[in-house]
Amino acid sequence: MTRDSLRHGASPARALLCFTVMAAVVALPLPGHPAPVKPYTCIALGTLGGDYSSAKAVNDTGEVVGVTTFVPGTVTFNRDERAFAWRDANGNNASDPGEMVFLGSLGYNSWANGLNNLGEAVGSSKYSNTVATDQRAILWDIRQNPPTMTDLNTLLTPGIRPPTRCWEPTRSTTGVR
Repeated sequence: MTRDSLRHGASPARALLCFTVMAAVVALPLPGHPAPVKPYTCIALGTLGGDYSSAKAVNDTGEVVGVTTFVPGTVTFNRDERAFAWRDANGNNASDPGEMVFLGSLGYNSWANGLNNLGEAVGSSKYSNTVATDQRAILWDIRQNPPTMTDLNTLLTPGIRPPTRCWEPTRSTTGVR
């Protein structure tokens, strides 16, 4: 369907449908050819002073959360790990000072494992290194300055363990007994 056929009484909805079908066919890979790949950039995010960091999740806007250390050599001795968020604030495809921020903890370690497109990250944190059962599920809003932190365990029915790995855009969450 062409512009000329629209001028001569053809339905605009039919033209849109025709265009949509044609666009879908054009977007399909040819047999034996790989599908087009969305371009991406690898960026070394750095750390918050230590010698270790690990990105755990990235959302559609390019924000990243994960875990890093503050002091070199501490990850092997006392597990000095801290949750971080990173965003390329100036859009230069490099990690610059101030783009990686500490998300906070309950006093000891913290880990960010999941992130949605609303800038909400989930993970966990501990009060101390002495009690094995004091790990708590945490929700961070990484777009706040400084990031806000909510202890999700305070919102749950007793006996339910909250998730600390996945976080859906619907902001719904589930737990396990």
